[in-house]
Amino acid sequence: MLNFSKCWGEDGAFFNTYYQPLYTAALKGDTSSIYIRNVLSSWPKEIISEYGYTSLYSVIKIHQEVLYKQKIFFDKQIAMPSNYLPEQVLVKEKYNELIKSYKKKHFFSYWFISPIVYLKRMIFHSNTAHIFFFQEEHRNNVIFNIIRFSMFIIHVLVYFALFFNLFFLKRSIHKIAIVYLPILFILFFSVFHREIEQRYMLPVLPIIIIGLGFTINYLSRLMFSKSFVNNDLHKN
Repeated sequence: MLNFSKCWGEDGAFFNTYYQPLYTAALKGDTSSIYIRNVLSSWPKEIISEYGYTSLYSVIKIHQEVLYKQKIFFDKQIAMPSNYLPEQVLVKEKYNELIKSYKKKHFFSYWFISPIVYLKRMIFHSNTAHIFFFQEEHRNNVIFNIIRFSMFIIHVLVYFALFFNLFFLKRSIHKIAIVYLPILFILFFSVFHREIEQRYMLPVLPIIIIGLGFTINYLSRLMFSKSFVNNDLHKN
């Protein structure tokens, strides 16, 4: 289900708001249709219209039944079988058919629009959600909000600097390290993995920040050289 929802750029946190109730209820023995209707009401209307409410309902119902069959293993606190159950394979195939159909019908949306949605989520945040002082209960604190907003600006700038360096930084070992390596991470998470959490980019975030220094150095030298030329012209 998650992979299918990634086709249109679903947010992972929002996905959990409708999948977790379906999942936890099934493990408790509750297979009410209200949880399926909750999923369908959370999906884009154009998806429901295109694939059909009844067709999607039947897929999620099979999914729900598979979750329910896991209940005995959770209740007894024993491991699931090492091999997939036939029902699990069937559900996977059903979702794969939906994904394949979406890719075929919405090629541009799947390979360009959705990755841009994930790229925006990767860039446009303050990278402070994991820090206690910047969480929801402290959002009324003016000082913390100023710091959080400043962090947002800096975070956005380091990514803009990355793309700036892609075009203006001369080819060198520096470009491989501070441009191409982070871009590989970005492509993987936005195009293939299609899920963004702040911690995902932490391994390369220091490198991207260093890249901001290269950008500042490049622009300062450019401005200094223009200023120097203008002064020479005035003297002459």
